[in-house]
Amino acid sequence: MWQRHGLLTKHERLLRLEKTAAERTIELSEEQTRLLERFSPEFRERHIEAPHTGSLVAIDTSFVGSLKGVGKVYLQTAIDCHSRYAWARLYTSKLPVTAVHLMNHDALPTFEAHDARIETVLSDNGREFCGRPDQDPYELFLQLEDIDHRATRVKRPQSNGIVERLHRTLLDEHFRAEDRRTWFETVDEMQTVLDDYLVGYNQRRPHQGRGMNGRTPDTAFVEGLPASQQRKEGKKAEKQVAKVVPDAARSPRHCQPITLLCTPGSSPSAPHQYCEKSYHIRQWYYRLSFCWIGFRSCRAVAKYRPPKHSPNTSLLRILPQASHCSR
Repeated sequence: MWQRHGLLTKHERLLRLEKTAAERTIELSEEQTRLLERFSPEFRERHIEAPHTGSLVAIDTSFVGSLKGVGKVYLQTAIDCHSRYAWARLYTSKLPVTAVHLMNHDALPTFEAHDARIETVLSDNGREFCGRPDQDPYELFLQLEDIDHRATRVKRPQSNGIVERLHRTLLDEHFRAEDRRTWFETVDEMQTVLDDYLVGYNQRRPHQGRGMNGRTPDTAFVEGLPASQQRKEGKKAEKQVAKVVPDAARSPRHCQPITLLCTPGSSPSAPHQYCEKSYHIRQWYYRLSFCWIGFRSCRAVAKYRPPKHSPNTSLLRILPQASHCSR
């Protein structure tokens, strides 16, 4: 029976279930939904899309370790999903106040310096990010700054994969290396070294992420600004218009057209447009042509050397030679 209806394998049955769900409205259980997402190629290949700088900023909290006499140390991070420009600060607790401090002192000033804004913030469902909209400090801060807040699904860190990958990079390239060579006693010492690393990460380190093409986050941040994209689109439109204009009607960019009025006896009523540089080139061409014609004439005359007159030479012998040379 399964083979007759083409439902022999589990994958075929799931595809049939997906087709049935698309044709009619039915309620799927969580297990069925999870299996459909697992076997769907569109779900496996989906990515976080951020069309320009500031369209989506991902934030998260990570546990770094413990300091003797200080306690636990947490890392608050924020990263622009379009340019991968990152901000990070170390705290001894993870509270809404620390998340507000990172956004207010690091992320927002960077966008304001470039006349840009943050449109949406993506975070998990941690207590430092989610709360009652009328009481939670972080939610109130986002409302004051006119920033939308999106949260990922519970127990689904892949939905915020860009900032999770930043945590892995900081752990491999910074924290593990610095722990071997430096003995930290305070959080301020750790923050100073972290700031130096972030300067190199944002301005000098080529990024190999999706859509970065080896650019640094700082370069991608500036190129991805909405104003920069509008200028690029304007230049592309100008190039397309220039391609449509025929070559005969297009004058060189450095040549400014001048108007030469017609003479009273000429028939056209409208003035003619000429290119100034082309006009001068034609004038010099005419002069060189006249000089070349004169040079050839002088050369032909110089070739003729009339023989010296002697009593034995008759005038009839000289005239044919002169006429032949003049030709």
